Amino acid sequence: MKTLTAVLAVLLLTAAPVCARIINIPDDFETIQAGIDATEEGDTVLVENGVYEETVNFSGKAITVASLILLDDDGEHIENTVIDGSDERPGAIFYSQEGNDSILKGFTIRNCIVGRYFGSGISCYNEASPTLSDLIVRDNQSWPIAALWLCYPVLMNIIVEQNGGGIFLRSGIERVVIRNCEIRNNDGTGLICNEATVHLIESLISGNIGTGHQQFAGGVDLGFSHDNIFINVSIIGNTATNEDGAGGIFFGSFHDGAGSTLTMVNSIVYDNVPTQIGIWVRGEGPEIASLACDYCDVENGEEGINVGFGNRVEWGDGNIDEDPLFADPENGDYHPTADSPCIDAGDPESDPDPDGSRADMGAFYFHQRDIEVEPLELLFPPIHWGELDSLPVTITNDGGTDLTIISVEGCLTMSCIWMNEEDPEVWQPIVMEPLQNIQLWVYYHPQEGAVRERTFWIRSNDPDEPEVTVHARGEVENVNEGDVGLPLSFELIGVSPNPFNSQTTVHFALPHPDCVRFILCDLSGRIVWSSSGGLFQSGRNMLMISGEALPAGVYLLKLTSRTGNNIWAKLVLMK
Repeated sequence: MKTLTAVLAVLLLTAAPVCARIINIPDDFETIQAGIDATEEGDTVLVENGVYEETVNFSGKAITVASLILLDDDGEHIENTVIDGSDERPGAIFYSQEGNDSILKGFTIRNCIVGRYFGSGISCYNEASPTLSDLIVRDNQSWPIAALWLCYPVLMNIIVEQNGGGIFLRSGIERVVIRNCEIRNNDGTGLICNEATVHLIESLISGNIGTGHQQFAGGVDLGFSHDNIFINVSIIGNTATNEDGAGGIFFGSFHDGAGSTLTMVNSIVYDNVPTQIGIWVRGEGPEIASLACDYCDVENGEEGINVGFGNRVEWGDGNIDEDPLFADPENGDYHPTADSPCIDAGDPESDPDPDGSRADMGAFYFHQRDIEVEPLELLFPPIHWGELDSLPVTITNDGGTDLTIISVEGCLTMSCIWMNEEDPEVWQPIVMEPLQNIQLWVYYHPQEGAVRERTFWIRSNDPDEPEVTVHARGEVENVNEGDVGLPLSFELIGVSPNPFNSQTTVHFALPHPDCVRFILCDLSGRIVWSSSGGLFQSGRNMLMISGEALPAGVYLLKLTSRTGNNIWAKLVLMK
């Protein structure tokens, strides 16, 4: 057994708070705001399910205010934990230069009106830049989320729907990050970005209608804003009520000045009215506004972009103008179907989709795994328990294309390594050429009664072939009952003590000797410590963690084995 002790360095704050804690609402205080008022730096306000008719003001504090999603990652807490403005007040306000370590997570915000500044549901002003995640912002007046004057919030996993508008940004020269969000079915422009920079990633903007003073833009109004980047964005079915506007993306303003710029990759702009993209910025200079578009699906192609006043379009590589073939667009389901031309049509230099295939276009990728491709033969000799803890396995590729073995899993086969002369302890993807045999070294468990199936994840290197799963079954003989007892998988045993105030121990188990890496993150996703860990023995192991140099709060520890299997531990540090 190997024990690893990690003493964590101060990476977030130069000094830990003197006193910090978790405040429970309504057990400790009846209202969320009363809990916030009682906090100090690094505290967490944990809110039970319920409806809270109040305005939440962080008052400049670096704290976390969250629903019970913080504890169990159950998305139902978002719908069931409500900040309600009762059509009398705003929802959450950040007016005191809060930073990204001020976190609001896991609420529905509804029935709010605009307060002192823009933003009925959430208002950021005066250099306030909180982290907003896992929220539903619905049925609010005007723009429900607004960031004004040097505010750079981070928005993740947010649904903004059925409001009097979408998101309004007027932030200065730095960027606002919006990731994995849906801005849909609002009676106003979905996203307005003026004198700001926005990075919009893996997000949907659909069904928004620009009316009144927003009549020129349905989905996105970039006004005068520079260096904007859209990656894997779907802008679908938005409407601008002015015939000179653009339903999808509008570059324009009634004031002279420097133009907007947008780089768009792996995105879909489709079914917007009256046109997909309009670039109507007026001003002086040879480049008033510009759009660079690569590997995107734009309805009517370059002709779907209405350009005036000397503005410019750089129509790059890989663009198409085909029907995206969504699953159910009439009911707001914009996932691609199996026949969509947007599948594997993204920039080949982009990060692959989660299933390992080439990037798709749009906010939602098409999962291609679990499709079998033949022929492939796996040969397993009999397994004699008590005599061997590992065994060579031969895989024969009789097909006509290269295959890459990605990983191995199953009840008995917990990892496998390629026995090579250079580094026999490291698992790495193996490329198999046609008509070639590859020998792997597979670890087994002396576990009586285990299922005898192994699963190999294998990907074809032919871009026209999907990923494949190959199953194989081997014989088990002479089970040695004295060896029974090792775990069947990489598993978390527990954390003790938890919560803790100085030191805790994470207990985990391995089915065989393996390398384990550790990453500790705070709730905003920032890594505060990581370690390669090293090689641990089969059976029970432990990791000792000191929290003396960290602020109080909730942390997530990710443990990753050599073959990519992950387990998570939630640590609560109290001081």
